[in-house]
Amino acid sequence: MEVPTITKEQIEAAKQDTSHQIVQVMLSMPDYFQKLREGYKPITDNNQEAQRFVKEQFSPLVNALNQLDDFSVSPLDIISIWSRAEQDLEGIGYARYELAGTIGVVYGTRGSQSESFRNRIVEIINKNAIPKDLAKDEQAALYFFRRLKALSGSIDEITFYIHGTREDMGDLATKAFGDKDEKAKKRWDELQKWSKEHQDDFLGSVCENWGNGLLSYSFSMPNDIRAKLKRK
Repeated sequence: MEVPTITKEQIEAAKQDTSHQIVQVMLSMPDYFQKLREGYKPITDNNQEAQRFVKEQFSPLVNALNQLDDFSVSPLDIISIWSRAEQDLEGIGYARYELAGTIGVVYGTRGSQSESFRNRIVEIINKNAIPKDLAKDEQAALYFFRRLKALSGSIDEITFYIHGTREDMGDLATKAFGDKDEKAKKRWDELQKWSKEHQDDFLGSVCENWGNGLLSYSFSMPNDIRAKLKRK
């Protein structure tokens, strides 16, 4: 039976680890984050204004992250980064989605043989999608989406840790309760017990924010690139 690649002890240690390059960038910008939080407070209840504000104010962080060389995005790296983000972006919901998406875009452009994506990183982030003319550079686009797929794989590993399975829980519930399958019901009960022991609000925040932050880029993936990724 497959078991998660990360443990509770590793997760707790990762929350305290500040060595990742992205965490170091965030630690170097306390005044920026304080200003961001203060500016966001008066518009918290205005969704449209809040989104606009975050987009307009995110450039300094985007530019700082775009100066980084390549970096790793293992499940524990993601946890370390998000532990810092929870502090710096406290109370700024939209900024959390924006940060996850930004990190995804930055990671997707590190090491690419084409400078086109890296040079237009702000445009990509502002659009929450890959411009059509960039997508025509098939090799660069394929590289970009392969990197995002690898990052998404790390989020999947955290989800696997939480739930203890890669199964479709909807299908399992149908078998257990709709079809009265005793084996499925036993499996369901085992996974419910696992989830109670491994679920926590922080890990839920990681999966929710990164899932939403990367979602729009998946929608902008050209069909030919999607087909090639599936073959890998």
